[in-house]
Amino acid sequence: MDYWTLYIAALLIVAARIGYMWWRPRRVRRIWERGLAALEQGDYAAAEGDLRACTKIEPTFSPARRLLARAQVKLHKLDEAEEQLQMASKFEPKNAEAHAELGLFLARYTRGREEEAVEELRKAVTLAPGLREHLRRAQGVDRLLHHERLQAALDASSSTHGDEPADTPP
Repeated sequence: MDYWTLYIAALLIVAARIGYMWWRPRRVRRIWERGLAALEQGDYAAAEGDLRACTKIEPTFSPARRLLARAQVKLHKLDEAEEQLQMASKFEPKNAEAHAELGLFLARYTRGREEEAVEELRKAVTLAPGLREHLRRAQGVDRLLHHERLQAALDASSSTHGDEPADTPP
């Protein structure tokens, strides 16, 4: 191959890469919106398919994983839902909502894993003290509210951030 052929081939490769980088987020957004609409309409199987497609294209897209878990819970696929929530909290370790959703899931749908649930809820309250009131009122966690570590986190966030409004629930 001569110099010009290599040069043109390199330009085509760069152009293809730029095109892919432009196209990928737009495709994920379209699929995400379709999955979100399906979830809101109660079509959990369609939502699962679309949100799973999002995670295949963009594996670290934590919001898609969290919504996928919600659809899977409705479809009684609890093991898969937990896996999605675990990955979401791993991909965004400073996202309070990801930890709150995982903690609430563990509290509601598993038995014998109270320590894990408490730890996730504690992380959520530490990251976003405004979540404390939401967690106090959340269904399925009343048996954990008296856990020493969770109570300490709830009390600590109450005393230091008492005037903050509650965040949007996860």
